[in-house]
Amino acid sequence: MPKFDYDKFNNMTPDECGRAIMHIVDRTQLKDQQVQVMASAGYFIMLCTHLKVNPQDAFTAFSNLLNRGSGNKMGLKAAQAYIKGEL
Repeated sequence: MPKFDYDKFNNMTPDECGRAIMHIVDRTQLKDQQVQVMASAGYFIMLCTHLKVNPQDAFTAFSNLLNRGSGNKMGLKAAQAYIKGEL
């Protein structure tokens, strides 16, 4: 397995992240809300464990992405709208 690229992780674009979020939402949207949350949390924890990434690092990186300047965040806004309309 290749080494985890923290530079790419911490410098991801909102569009790239938003598209990936939309893929996850698309695969879980037909499940009950409780199942969606538990499955998403389980996937997150299992993936972090597998890749040896501290889950808090992921939360921090995503928070930074949300709060990064005034740049274009259309990918994240689109994902948020998709969640509101589909969940």
